[in-house]
Amino acid sequence: MFELPASIVEEIDLPDNASEGCGFIPCNLLEELLGGGNDAKNAISIQVRVIFPSMGIFKGKLVRRAGISAIQLPDAMKKVDKSNARKKGFKSTFLIINNVYPSNNSKMLERQLNPYSIRAPTKSSERELKGLGSMITEMLLGCGVPSDVFEQYNERSQNYDGRSHADLVGVCDCTVGGLPPGTVFVTGFGVGGSSGQKIFITRFPCTEPGDAKVLPVVTEKPAEMSDEDWNHICSLSFGAVMFASPRDAESISLPASINKSDLDGDIFFCLWDPMMLPYLEEMLGDDNEKEVSDEEDFEEDNVEGVELEDDIDDELLGAHVPLMIDGKTRDAIVASKTSDGNKYIVKYGEYTEIMSYAELMGDRDLVKEIVGHREKGRNAEVEVLWEGNKHSWHSFALMKEQVPADVAEYARQNNLLDTKGWKWCKDFVRDAEIVSVCSHRTRGCILQVEVMYDGDSKTTWKNAKSVDVDILATYVEENNISLCSKKWKWLEISIQRAKKNWFATAQERLSDAKRMSEYARFVESLHRAYKKRGDINDKETMSLGRAFKCAIDIGKHGGRVPLEQALRAEIPYGDKFLKDV
Repeated sequence: MFELPASIVEEIDLPDNASEGCGFIPCNLLEELLGGGNDAKNAISIQVRVIFPSMGIFKGKLVRRAGISAIQLPDAMKKVDKSNARKKGFKSTFLIINNVYPSNNSKMLERQLNPYSIRAPTKSSERELKGLGSMITEMLLGCGVPSDVFEQYNERSQNYDGRSHADLVGVCDCTVGGLPPGTVFVTGFGVGGSSGQKIFITRFPCTEPGDAKVLPVVTEKPAEMSDEDWNHICSLSFGAVMFASPRDAESISLPASINKSDLDGDIFFCLWDPMMLPYLEEMLGDDNEKEVSDEEDFEEDNVEGVELEDDIDDELLGAHVPLMIDGKTRDAIVASKTSDGNKYIVKYGEYTEIMSYAELMGDRDLVKEIVGHREKGRNAEVEVLWEGNKHSWHSFALMKEQVPADVAEYARQNNLLDTKGWKWCKDFVRDAEIVSVCSHRTRGCILQVEVMYDGDSKTTWKNAKSVDVDILATYVEENNISLCSKKWKWLEISIQRAKKNWFATAQERLSDAKRMSEYARFVESLHRAYKKRGDINDKETMSLGRAFKCAIDIGKHGGRVPLEQALRAEIPYGDKFLKDV
């Protein structure tokens, strides 16, 4: 940890998609912090935490930048806003260094790649070289590399002179716009070579071809880049892949388009073997030109050649319909209309079918929701609200089989989950948390709030006092609601009490060992189900792989993992952590 003067740190205006969690540090300051010497001079970037009450708390990477005199922090690195305290506890900046790049492995490989290096890689480091792991093996074979070509490279790669891949730290463009959009610069890789040089890039865990790209490598000074900047990036040692910024602030960044990565610490697998690249480019080359969706709901992929348009007045949109796929009936959804507005796009995961209104309505019952239940003799019935707002009563057993998720949702909303005959619904109902408050109302002397559960598309009314204080506090702040009124006065007291107990609350959440153990088994079961499938181009394999990656990310940031109902039976321990697609 280093204590630095406040003048050595400044915030800069850099679009999030240009930074992706990476800022800049002056070369001389970086070397000073690392104690001088060769390792300090060869350092490219550091992973840091920056604590400065007058600015906030920042997290991410800092990469060397020429011509600056202060650490430059973009908004994408800010995790906590500045302190509101009138009297700050300290006025200095504290900088914590977590990692220094490049890695030792990169340093050894550079000795082999750099024709001017006077030192060869050590024999001990070469003895430790291993072939490619199972995940990247499946990735390369699934992306079209013939098995014999792969095996030949895998054998060669266990020696430095035959090794054409490395794990490189990702950094943003330290020339701030000098690299052409859609390109990368690999530090220490060599310049002045072929202008057509390309590289295969992905990030672990990679589970499908869409997690990778083949990108052009900059080997000659771009016309827009200054000589100072070009000389600077050419002087950097091997060990980093520098991503060009997008054309505008609204476009998705290159790192985000590669397995939803960022630049606050992600390491990228990079391969430049000339024997495998043609096969990889043949499969992935066209995909690099496509716009990548940054929606969290990764199942809503566009249909090729179809422009998706929403129509809020169309009662069919969002309806669930049974769809026959490979001899099995699946619970699909009417996602949107085609561009001409005459037909509908029906989806189940990545499977898509275009259907007419007559095809949808002819033999298909469109359930909107379950709205009631009753006992009829020895049997039970549920009341179904159909699209078109028609009501009818049907056998509980039949609807349990056809639309179990809708029946289970009705059970949850009506407190039937522990009732005899309804307990099976727990397998379909998410143990969800309230994530937001939408509105409020008064019923008699009771203040109620309309809440949204994690993973739900519908809202529910609850007693306001049963909702977490922090969620209510966010709602009243965003809607400028005064806590002085009688019905909200209790919340002001609760907020003050919660502020005093914040540490105990955080400690309780972080020390839930039972949940952490269950979640670890859940992630393991997702990975096991994914590996059992084998073919990374299979649609269900892709869904399981995406759920596995999402689970890893959610484990750090919170939330629920989307997975089709048809695949949930393969995932033990999943009920608490999955949500329906």
